[in-house]
Amino acid sequence: MRVWRRDLAHSDRARAASAAEGELRIVTANGRVVGAHVLAPGAGELIGELALAIERKLKLRELATVIHVYPTIALAIQQLAGEASYEAARRFRWLVRSRA
Repeated sequence: MRVWRRDLAHSDRARAASAAEGELRIVTANGRVVGAHVLAPGAGELIGELALAIERKLKLRELATVIHVYPTIALAIQQLAGEASYEAARRFRWLVRSRA
């Protein structure tokens, strides 16, 4: 089980709306989204995507391919998913030979 956190202070939209004190948390088990907490104004706009990910048993990194409009607070979901994708890719770095 892992908890991914994104502070809204990193969100351009949240800062522009003077609402940067919130946070997004996504809980994963074996990479799949099993829970989420959105502590932000307009949280209802984000929770649908996360509820669908839970219902469909999607991996967090799969959400990185979903298009999120800039600047929205929902972009934080894609940023966390991107972090998960990057972390998964790092496990296979031994497959790439260095040219140094």
